[in-house]
Amino acid sequence: MTQNNTDHWKAAEIVVSELHAFGFEGFLVGGAVRDILLSRGPKDFDIVTNATPQEVMAIPSFSKSSFTDPAQAFGVTRVRVALDDGSESDLEIATYRRDVEAHLGRKLTKVEFTHIEDDLERRDFTINALALDPHNDFLVDLHGGLDDLDSKTIKFIGDPDKRIAEDPLRILRAVRFRNQLGFEYDPVTKKALIEAVGQGRLDDIAIDRVGQELTRMLLHESRRATFEDMQSLGILDVILPELVATKGVQQPPDHHFEGDVWVHTILALESLADPTARLAWATLLHDIGKVKTFRAPKSAEDRIHFDSHFRVGADMAGTIMARLKFSKKLQEDVSWLVHYHLITDSFAGMSQSRRYHYMANPAFHDLLELHKADLCGSIAADPSNEKDDEIIEGLEKSWLEYRKQAGAEVPSIKQTLGIDGNWLKKEFNIAGGQEMGKVLDQLQADFLDGKIKSIDDARQKVTALLKNK
Repeated sequence: MTQNNTDHWKAAEIVVSELHAFGFEGFLVGGAVRDILLSRGPKDFDIVTNATPQEVMAIPSFSKSSFTDPAQAFGVTRVRVALDDGSESDLEIATYRRDVEAHLGRKLTKVEFTHIEDDLERRDFTINALALDPHNDFLVDLHGGLDDLDSKTIKFIGDPDKRIAEDPLRILRAVRFRNQLGFEYDPVTKKALIEAVGQGRLDDIAIDRVGQELTRMLLHESRRATFEDMQSLGILDVILPELVATKGVQQPPDHHFEGDVWVHTILALESLADPTARLAWATLLHDIGKVKTFRAPKSAEDRIHFDSHFRVGADMAGTIMARLKFSKKLQEDVSWLVHYHLITDSFAGMSQSRRYHYMANPAFHDLLELHKADLCGSIAADPSNEKDDEIIEGLEKSWLEYRKQAGAEVPSIKQTLGIDGNWLKKEFNIAGGQEMGKVLDQLQADFLDGKIKSIDDARQKVTALLKNK
């Protein structure tokens, strides 16, 4: 099954043609039409029709997608269509709908089937309320979406307050579209956004949807402008107050000539190129611990300190990620990256086994990228210092060496000398559990560092460990 945009476009044309062939209407709607008109590559192709889900599935050329879509209950049918090259593509077909009750960021949704006019009126912004019939090359624009595309304007359909009350998530969507498209807010729309934030509308959004929207923002190259926009609208005060608290927190000027922690974070974010979600979130949160650990200089010779801000920040990051209902794995990865974002400065003086310990973590490559972003967000008082470049060179060299080793399997004391838990039980009567794990970890570390080369070396090491317990 293919998933690229060209195949989706071909599949969309097939679906609309088939709907017409069986006497139904069919239109591409929303972001796909907007992006086509802006000469941008659409990512999703949503189709609407006057056919009911049962009538859609009765069309012989459509097979049911194996993907289970919870939106099916709201009149959305996910179908699979065959392409000319023998591949297949999945698309969603929605029966024309209108809202019966506001759904508050999709917490509650009640709709009924209706006509294309009602379906377009229920959408958020004028530029997303365009419908294209690719079969007949016919465009439906009932709300001035074309004019707003030309003027690069984000404008709610109808009454902005009503649109926001129907779905407060539209506050965040407005910010995302404005910055990702490089548009400006219609004045009435901007006023409504600010008022809605002040009225506490953000609290009505399902919290997992907030996290999803923030991730979309972080993964786009407009992330800096987007977060600055949210800060100016008061959105971050509500959903990420820990980040707003970094504004005004000064840093040592010799290392951070760029300004406070907020400015540093925004610059670091901007430097990211095609980041993973965990890297983007870790970059956003890597210095939030500085707020709680700030220590002012005690003398003219002293400087600002942030004692253990990485540890405090890791705990805070984990709390934030949990609050936004992210997966346990993402919570742990982001916390790990924040906790160890300074560890790379010490790599040159580490033993090989210690470096391997960090490199074995699946998130290590993002740790390197976080280190680079941290440097990019820092403007030194003396820009002629090339130490940072040397550190990055050394890190990348170490990473390359590790990957070569890992490709050939990192040497193991068990594989090479046969030393494992069973050996420890037999030789030293050590019970399993935490004690055995610590001994095995130390033996493996010493083996990698060349301190253990034989069974006798291992016996001597274990004897010393047990003696010093």
